[in-house]
Amino acid sequence: MKEITVIVFLFCFSFGIAQNKNSEFHCSPLLSEKREIDKTTTNSLQISSFCSGSHAPPVTINGIYITEMHTGYVTLYPYSYLFVCSGPTSIAPNSIWLGDGGPFTYTLNFSQPVNNLTIALTACGGSANENFIFVTNMGIPTINTSVSCDATIVGNEIISGAAAPQPDGGGGIFTIVAPNNFTSMVISGDGGDGGSILSICPNSVQSDCNSGTIAPILNTISSCGVSTINLNTINSNNLPASNGVSLVWFTGTPATSSNQLTSIQAASQPINTTYYAAFYDNINNCYSPTSSFYPISTIPITPTFTLPNEICFGDIPPSFPLISNEGIYGSWSPPDVNNMNTTNYTFTPNNNQCATSMIFNLAVNKRPNITIDSGCNGKDYLLIAISDIISNVTYNWYDSNNILLSNGSSLILTNSGTYKLKVTNLNCDGAASIDVLSVYCDIQKGISPNNDGLNDFFELRNLNVNNLSIFNRYGIKIYNKADYKNEWGGNANNGTELPDGIYYYFIEFKNGENKTGWIYLNRSYK
Repeated sequence: MKEITVIVFLFCFSFGIAQNKNSEFHCSPLLSEKREIDKTTTNSLQISSFCSGSHAPPVTINGIYITEMHTGYVTLYPYSYLFVCSGPTSIAPNSIWLGDGGPFTYTLNFSQPVNNLTIALTACGGSANENFIFVTNMGIPTINTSVSCDATIVGNEIISGAAAPQPDGGGGIFTIVAPNNFTSMVISGDGGDGGSILSICPNSVQSDCNSGTIAPILNTISSCGVSTINLNTINSNNLPASNGVSLVWFTGTPATSSNQLTSIQAASQPINTTYYAAFYDNINNCYSPTSSFYPISTIPITPTFTLPNEICFGDIPPSFPLISNEGIYGSWSPPDVNNMNTTNYTFTPNNNQCATSMIFNLAVNKRPNITIDSGCNGKDYLLIAISDIISNVTYNWYDSNNILLSNGSSLILTNSGTYKLKVTNLNCDGAASIDVLSVYCDIQKGISPNNDGLNDFFELRNLNVNNLSIFNRYGIKIYNKADYKNEWGGNANNGTELPDGIYYYFIEFKNGENKTGWIYLNRSYK
C-alpha cells in the first residue's frame, strides 16, 4: 500500500495565536487573550509546502475531487491561524472549524481511493478534552503521529487538550491509515470546548488508483441516420496499461457508481445527449477524471430518381438507374420492372454511403376495354360508349376525318358514316370504331331525365301502347304501366331513381303485337 493522502488537523490552543492582528480564534469564552508573534519569525517557522494552502471541500487536489457532508457544529474558519506545538505551524484561512458549540460529524468523500492520510489538528480543550473519532468506508483505521502535544491516541480516536498547561491546548500532526484504500472518511466528536481547526495538506492527497489522473482521450466515430448509439464502440488511445482498468460510461460527472452505465445500457443510448467516460480500476474501485462526449447523427441522404410514376398495361417498361440524382450508388429490388402490375421497388444504397433506402411505387394503369352500342333514342340515333372502366375516364368521339365531335359517354348522330371513340383512363387509352348505315328511329333508345324538357321520359304516346314493362340487366322487372303514354322517367315502381345504365323494355301494343328492346338511362345527358 503506497502513501497517498495527508490531512493536517491543527488543534487550537485554549486561546488563539494570531498570524496577524486581524486573525483571532477563541478556544473558550473565558480565555480570549491573543498572543502576537513577530511576522518575520512566524513566516520562518511555518510548516513546509507539503501542508500549505487552504483546502476546504469541495476542492480538487492532484486530480482527486474531494467533497464533504456534515451535521452538527461545522463551519469555515475564515482567518489564518498559528499553531505552536514543537514549533509554530501556520494554518491557512478558510480551513474547517469542528465542534465549536457541540457535537459534530464531518464526512470527506474522495473521487479516487486514498490512504495514509495525515492531519494537523488544533484542539482547544483547556478545561475538557476534545475527541476525534475516525472511521473509513474500508474499515477502522489506525493513527500515527510525528508531532503532537497534550494529545493521546486510543485506537481510532484522538483525545487532546485537557492535560495542556493553561492557557495552551493540545494538538499535532497525525497520519490516518486504513486497512485498505478508502474513498470516504467520517470524523466525529463531542466538541463544545472551543472546537478545533482542520486543514488538508495538498501534497499528501495522492491517488492510489490504477485508473490514473488523466481523463480519457476518446476516438470519435461517424453515426449516420441513427437515433441511438453503442457507447461500447467508442475507444480511448490513452487507456492505462494496469490490469483491471477499463473504459466505462456515465450519465453525469464526477464519475460515481450511481450514474455509471452498465455495458448493456451503454450499448443503446439516445444520441444528442451528453455522456461522460472515465477509466475504471475494478481492483481499487476507483475512477479517473471524466471526458465528455456528445454523439450526433449525420442526416442520411434520401435518393431521388427521374422516373415516370405510372405506365400503361403492356407498355415497354423503363430501366431503373443504379445511381441516384444525388450520386448515390445502389441496387433495386426487384431488379426488373413489371409492366403488368403496380409494384413497389426498393432502392438500397451501397455500403459506406450516408444514405437511406427508399421505396418507389410504379403504377401500372389498365387500358379501358370498350365497345360501341348504337340505336334509336326517340327520333335520334345514338352511339353509346360501353367500357369496363366507368370511373375517372374521359370520352372523345371523332368522325372519319378525325374531327372531335363530343366528349360525352354517348353521341347523337344525324348522318350515317364511320365514327371512332377513344376512352382514356389515367393516361391509358382504349379505342373502338363503328360503321353506321342508317340513323332512322321509330322508338326512342334512351332517356335523359334531367328536367331540360328533352327526352325526360320514355315517349310512346303515339304508338298505342297497352302495357309497358321495364327490366334491369339482370332480368328483374322494375317498372310496369298499363295504358302507357310517357310516364317512365327513370324511376322504379316505388319512385326510387334508378342508376344510369341500359334497361330493357317489353311493349304490348293494343293491336296485339309485342316488341322488345333496350333503352338507355342517362341523367347527365344534355
